[in-house]
Amino acid sequence: TMSAGHIVRGGAAAREWSAFVSSLAEHQVIRGGDGLTIPERTLLEHNMVAAGKIYTNVYLDELAALLGVSRDLAERNAAGMIRDGRLGASIDQVAGLLTFHDSGKKEGAAGPPAGEGLVDAGVVELLRWDDAITAACVQLNKITEVIEASA
Repeated sequence: TMSAGHIVRGGAAAREWSAFVSSLAEHQVIRGGDGLTIPERTLLEHNMVAAGKIYTNVYLDELAALLGVSRDLAERNAAGMIRDGRLGASIDQVAGLLTFHDSGKKEGAAGPPAGEGLVDAGVVELLRWDDAITAACVQLNKITEVIEASA
């Protein structure tokens, strides 16, 4: 299902995904600064790209429901993928709309080529700042746990 570019949600695909994740070593399923494990983030990003093959645009609330995450997480993930050139899309924060520019549905689709999505530079900097703060807090928690364990 993943190799076919389909959204992985339930049924046999979800069972296969769960079996795969349960076979991973402990260090392969650690939580990142965003609260997601590596497999969870991978699945979220896969489903985001797969949504772009279905939709030309989608409201962030609807996308979040489709992905089974909060709107904030869906928007942050989309913005990060756009910033990194992994999602050809743009975000209209006022309308709460994600527009896919290269959904693979039709020839000559309007908008920038894949990987050249548009996102407000202020949003990018805010996301970077937030990621840095989150990473610092995670490290601080790890240090605190080590100190408490040795006391």
